[in-house]
Amino acid sequence: MIQAALRFVEEDEANLAIVMYATALEHLLNGMLEVGLKRRGEQLDQATERGTLEHKLATRWDELLGVDFPDELQQWILGLARARNNFVHYTWPTHSEQEHEAHRAETTVIARDAPRIFAALHELEDSIVFDGQRKRLDRVLDEMELFDVRTRG
Repeated sequence: MIQAALRFVEEDEANLAIVMYATALEHLLNGMLEVGLKRRGEQLDQATERGTLEHKLATRWDELLGVDFPDELQQWILGLARARNNFVHYTWPTHSEQEHEAHRAETTVIARDAPRIFAALHELEDSIVFDGQRKRLDRVLDEMELFDVRTRG
């Protein structure tokens, strides 16, 4: 989805990029919440999966992972989600041509800034889920894959 979003940004299709980014974002957040549930011996359920994004970030995050979700990152995520919802549900008010261009510029900025959200989330995931060991784990997995390729041939 991220690759598709990047392609849409390059093609000046900011709204489609935002849809891809927001979808990928929700998958990543649900995955991190699922880690919190598994640590408690529970499984992801319909209530957690279907809860509002604000509830997941403000309440469920702390309940399941034991830390507050960073405020600035939460605002970026909610802004991306609002932009996605405005496009998907077509809730924009009727704009003059000037307002339409301003809105288009705003969505372009949101789409171009979205990778920062993912970078921040990956840092957060590294500290919470992987206890700061993500790079080390990636190296181990890379080595295992190389070993596996050597033994197959």
